[in-house]
Amino acid sequence: MDPNRRIRILDPKLFLRKLVLLLVFSALFLPLKYFELDKSLEAYIALLLLLHAYFVFVLVHRVRWRILAEDRRSFLLRVLAVGLFVALLARQATGATFAEFVAFLAVSLVIHTGLLLSLTVTFRAEPAPLRA
Repeated sequence: MDPNRRIRILDPKLFLRKLVLLLVFSALFLPLKYFELDKSLEAYIALLLLLHAYFVFVLVHRVRWRILAEDRRSFLLRVLAVGLFVALLARQATGATFAEFVAFLAVSLVIHTGLLLSLTVTFRAEPAPLRA
């Protein structure tokens, strides 16, 4: 990486709030699965699937296509991540063991954190230091 480029989070407070929400929503999964509250877990998964469908709707219908076209790789990465997460959620609904469930949770946290970073991180070129 270029030593004159700096990574910067555009809105650190917003990123932190979203990360905390992600951790809370993820933590809610654990007791539902551990105590085998299958109906509650299925309802929670259905709620999360609807939430992700809404996110895709907002991404596709509220963001200008010109903006999405400028950064196709990021757009495709987001769509693939949502697809992967939906597939992982569907696997949980069909009956995973608790160990598989914890692995799913870890993978989904990594995916979601990466998506949050991709939406909030910018790389800026810093001016080169003046040499005497």
